[in-house]
Amino acid sequence: MWTRKIQSFISLIAVTFLLGACSKTDVASERAARAEKGVSDIVVGVSWPFSTEKGTLWEGISLAQDELNGSGGVLGRKLVLIKEDDKLSVDKAKMIAEKFSSNPDMVAVIGTLNSYIAIPTAPIYERAGMVFLSQGSSVSKLTSQGYKNVFRMIPGNRDVGEMLADYAKSKKYKHVLIYCVNNDYGLDLANAFEQRANAIGIEVSDSVPYQADSGDYKSVMQHWKDFYSFDAIFLAGSLPEGAQIIRAAREVGIEVPIFAGDGLDSLDLIKLGGQAVESTEVTSFFHPNAPAPAVREFNEKFFKRYNKFPDTSAALGYDAVRLLAHAMTRAKTTVPKKVAMELHNLRGWPGVTGEHGFDDAGNVLNKIIIMQVVRNGKFEYSTIDLKH
Repeated sequence: MWTRKIQSFISLIAVTFLLGACSKTDVASERAARAEKGVSDIVVGVSWPFSTEKGTLWEGISLAQDELNGSGGVLGRKLVLIKEDDKLSVDKAKMIAEKFSSNPDMVAVIGTLNSYIAIPTAPIYERAGMVFLSQGSSVSKLTSQGYKNVFRMIPGNRDVGEMLADYAKSKKYKHVLIYCVNNDYGLDLANAFEQRANAIGIEVSDSVPYQADSGDYKSVMQHWKDFYSFDAIFLAGSLPEGAQIIRAAREVGIEVPIFAGDGLDSLDLIKLGGQAVESTEVTSFFHPNAPAPAVREFNEKFFKRYNKFPDTSAALGYDAVRLLAHAMTRAKTTVPKKVAMELHNLRGWPGVTGEHGFDDAGNVLNKIIIMQVVRNGKFEYSTIDLKH
């Protein structure tokens, strides 16, 4: 009797799985069919932690949306954006992904700040036949799964890590310590930096991973100060703990330069770190003082609307909407598969965050990486690197 019940239960699970798989396939087919007709509004989803400092992504998105709709829309159709806050939660983000993917009128999704969210949600969008365009995930795993519709708009950790090692070499640092957050982002970035550093003659004297929520960073800083000789610290971390780490280093008397990846590219670094983060250098993919005509024009439009200058998140949001619109216009359709093909074939599209093109895996090509430095309580444009 129990055997029959167990067999029935297993059969029920199998049928449920098959029905779910067929349902997802049907939604993807229906999405493509509706997009092919091209008679309704163009619907795009946006998933992002809007309650954070980087929530300014929406300001850039909204500005681009209004510009496009004000000039006749995309392919003569109105662009409609549906906004959801993932609150930095994997579970919440997956619920949003399921909600978006079940909407047959939605053809693309913009967003996800963190790699730990992008990686589990990307396959949901891929299976649902949607274009997924990420502005935050830099871990190589995102674009190494053979996806056809998944793209990242920022350089991967390999490119950033190698550039930062070259940057350290240009500053004549000879002995560097690495402190990295113990997740895919931090470890991936730290490994890329260390491999390049070793190849170009920089000694990585020590490399230590940390837990983002540990709160105890001063003991490592004190240990380094007591037992190591070094001329810089590379911080492959995120916020808010990135600011706490820099404060801890300064409090134990470490005075060497500290430079960091784009995980610290937020005004929260300055708000949380105060005077301690002065002179910290941070990787970024946009700065309003970058010497490019497109940036100046964007600054003027953004300032007129919001009475402030744009940050990296706002600029990436603006580029994301206009990039999708450009690909749809080139494809002469919103069918996701055809839009993705145009993105893969794209080369040199000029956005405010630099030129855009994508390889077969969905990695952005030739994107400019810049360095900015904290001076007098704000980020100042420091240097610009060659395209990677």
